Parts: sequence; C-alpha cells; structure tokens
Amino acid sequence: TVTGTAASANYTGSAAYNPTVLNPPAPPGPAALPTQFAIQLSGVAPPGASITQTGSFFGFSIEMSVVNQVLGKNASFLQVPFLNLMANIQQRTGRVVVRVGGNTQDTAVLVDSTPDGRILEKDLSGVTNPTQTPPLIFTPELLYMLRNISSLVNVRWHLGIPFNDTANFRLRIAELGEQILGDYLMGLQAGNEPDLYVDHGHRPPTYGPYDYFGELGLLVQALAGDANVPNKNLLIGPNVNSGDWTPEMVWNTGFVDSYSQSLAYLAVEQYV
Repeated sequence: TVTGTAASANYTGSAAYNPTVLNPPAPPGPAALPTQFAIQLSGVAPPGASITQTGSFFGFSIEMSVVNQVLGKNASFLQVPFLNLMANIQQRTGRVVVRVGGNTQDTAVLVDSTPDGRILEKDLSGVTNPTQTPPLIFTPELLYMLRNISSLVNVRWHLGIPFNDTANFRLRIAELGEQILGDYLMGLQAGNEPDLYVDHGHRPPTYGPYDYFGELGLLVQALAGDANVPNKNLLIGPNVNSGDWTPEMVWNTGFVDSYSQSLAYLAVEQYV
C-alpha cells in the first residue's frame, strides 16, 4: 500500500485549547542589545537650580471634603488602593508628604461627633466658593485615620487652621493634630489662597497683603496663648495663589522677618 503525508489541518477550536507550539527565537545577545552606555555628566549645577531637595519634596494635596472617599471611611476602614500607592512611593522616596486642606479647611469645624456617626459632614447648602467646595464639620476620628495611615506607611501631613474667623481662631485642629499625629504633623497652613479671599467674597474689597500680615500676627498670638499647642512654629504661609498678589508683595510687608520663629515653611500655590 502506498502512503504519503499531507499538511495538518488548521485548528478551528477555542483559542484557549490551541495545540500549536510556538518556538521562541534565540536571545539577541549582547551585540544586538547593548547594555553599556557612555553618558557625559557635569558636576556643575545648571543656572536656576534650586537647593538640594529630598526625594519626598513632591507630595499630594487632597481636598479636606473628600478624604472619606480617598483615604478611608474612618480610622478602622482605610482605603487599600491609597495605602498601596503610598507604599510604592515610600519605597522610592523614603516618605510621602500629603496636604489635607484646600478651600474647605478655612471653614471646617472640628466637633466631637456628627449626627450620623461619620467622620465628616458637608453643608451643601452653604457653598460659597467658585470651586463649589462646601463648609464641613469633622470629628477627631479623621485625625486618628491619618495617624493610622502613618503607622502603616511613612506619610507626613500638612493640615490647615480655619481662617474664616480671625477674631476667634478655631485651634482644635492644631491642638488635636499635634496630640494625635505627633511628629507626623509637618505643618499647619495659615489661610488658603488669601489673595483670592476678596474674589471669593470672604474679605472686603480693600483686603490686601498687609491685612493678611496682621491676621497672621493674631494667629501667632492665639497660638502663644494656647497651652494645648506645644509646638508653635509649624505655621505655613502665605499660601498665595499668585493671582491678585505676588509672593513679593507679601515679603514686602516684613512677613518673613516678623514671623520666622513661627513659620515651618514658606509656601505658594500654583496651578499648572
């Protein structure tokens, strides 16, 4: 009997069960894939370079009104995706700096508890900012949530002291912030974008850099008289948006020299 060969039939079944065996090509080898490169580096800093910064110089800013969506629901229920992100960054930079604040920090009120037991509640009927950020109340549980995050990943925090009533500063966020967060609290913002207060309807039309300078002086005095705020040099300012004011307009008030003993950082806010 005469026999012969023929091409095998093409497989037409499910791709998951395709019996075709693919033969990988040989590795390209060092000649085809160079692994050494010559790069000429200069030991001279380029013009305009800043001072040396740590790997954690860049951080995050999270609007205070959404921390229960981003960070966690409370001190026991933390958002795992956020923890994973912080852990990945910490592995490369050593620590992560996160600012919790924004427009909502200026009107936020720290209370012992909320009617529904949540860590914060928003007053959506009282929205006044162009960004539609609402006034809110929050509980110490929010600060314990930040502390518990820092116990798992090396996150340091910036908070903000409410600046909507400078005749009666609400300092509980500073008091409990230092007590609960300890060294994980890096700074306390004194106002959020004060150069936009007039545009947002939070100050009279005549409000300017010298008015902010005076309000910061009132805050320094209030902190000096509060025995529950042991570390009184954590302030951050002027936090201008560089809209109606430039940082230089604030420096010209004597801001830095007058408050250097109270300031932890000088800061501006720039959106790109």
